Amino acid sequence: MYLYDMKNVWRQNKWPWIFWLVVNIFLLFLIVSSLQMININLVWESIMGNRVFSLPFPYFFICGFYLLLNGNYLYYQRSNMVSLTLTRFTSRERWLFGKLLYTILLCFIYCLLLILLVHIAVFLKHGSFNYNNATICTFFTVFLTFVICGICQSVLTLRVKPILSFIIVYGLLILPVWVNIPFPGKYSFVSYAFGQYVQHSYLLFFFFTIIVWVFLAIRRIGRQNFF
Repeated sequence: MYLYDMKNVWRQNKWPWIFWLVVNIFLLFLIVSSLQMININLVWESIMGNRVFSLPFPYFFICGFYLLLNGNYLYYQRSNMVSLTLTRFTSRERWLFGKLLYTILLCFIYCLLLILLVHIAVFLKHGSFNYNNATICTFFTVFLTFVICGICQSVLTLRVKPILSFIIVYGLLILPVWVNIPFPGKYSFVSYAFGQYVQHSYLLFFFFTIIVWVFLAIRRIGRQNFF
């Protein structure tokens, strides 16, 4: 049932994924055309930071589109498929597990494709692949941050409308661009993360956050009908 559910979602989001690929290819073309020296570190910081653009709209687009894909799935589940899905799962906890599993898989594929596009852009421009420690670290922290925000969005959608959960979580990702606050965006906005190495405590924060959000979600779906 999980696989059937996810297959339908990928098929429904085929055109949004194509749009995402086209926009990212265009942004990477602008970035590699603007950089005097092409290497993996600079291109990665440019697409997920503000090295090339004073206002990091590539970062805004990537974060927003990820939350849009995740939120669109949640909205479709709430409005059209929830009765059928819950009937087949026979358990709200299993249904919730399916939503969280989808979020993690979506995040993995999303980040993997993004990193792959960055590598292809560097390769086509005959750039350097000499990674520094900060770049490798931020590959990981961007993925973890998107997982945290995706799960946070999924749980919030159990209580508020999908558009409100989108706005709240999107704010957590973009506010650290202007304000030095310990929101998740502090670890996904690469220009900031490059300035200081990410603390190892972020891993503990990641696992603690996931446990808390899943616990709250289980309590929420067990106490009342949220649809």
